[in-house]
Amino acid sequence: MKKILAAVVAMVVSFTAFAQETIYLWPQKVAPGSKNIKIEHEIDERSANPEEHHDRAEMGITEPYMTLYKAENPNGAAILIAPGGAYQRVVYDVEGSDRAKRAS
Repeated sequence: MKKILAAVVAMVVSFTAFAQETIYLWPQKVAPGSKNIKIEHEIDERSANPEEHHDRAEMGITEPYMTLYKAENPNGAAILIAPGGAYQRVVYDVEGSDRAKRAS
């Protein structure tokens, strides 16, 4: 079950800054089968200088979600950005929100 949850989390776009709309992947927010799993939610700041640039990794996600970044001038096109993390974490600044901000 942990591998399934980790795979789902790795495919989730989990952005935080400038978020416009959060879309949870499961109706009850918590992924099926993960209510009783004892996982500690952590955010690890990996940047040597977080005041200038964040490089955060999120681990222990039991409420997987996507964040919608709407384009300033929408043209009907869309991009899905799925930050990686080798099935263990979501690297959401460098591989996620930074890219979404540039694309929108």
